[in-house]
Amino acid sequence: MPTGIQTFKDLTLGNNVYAGKTRYVYEMARKGRAYLLSRPKGFGKSLLLSTFEALFSGPHNPDGPPLCLFSELWMSQHSDYDFTQKYPVLTSSMASGARQVTGTTQTISCDSIGRY
Repeated sequence: MPTGIQTFKDLTLGNNVYAGKTRYVYEMARKGRAYLLSRPKGFGKSLLLSTFEALFSGPHNPDGPPLCLFSELWMSQHSDYDFTQKYPVLTSSMASGARQVTGTTQTISCDSIGRY
């Protein structure tokens, strides 16, 4: 897997090798529970969340026929997931650089949500 690529879309559309974890993504989405992703830096948390974003955002080709980023992965071959469904996705990143925290995490979250 290449370094520096943190989005599922860039990873799957590029000429990259990906050790697919879509079976686990499917199970997590199907169960609909809350999960705490507490892994050290470099363990793929951003890529996992980007995979969920790609899954819930629906088809990814606005200029032509629907493009399924999951077409060659476990999820499209072994599950009944409807890839044409589109759900609202709210994203926020704390990885965009150092931030000076002057309030609480709740304040930062509310400011991020306010942009949407």
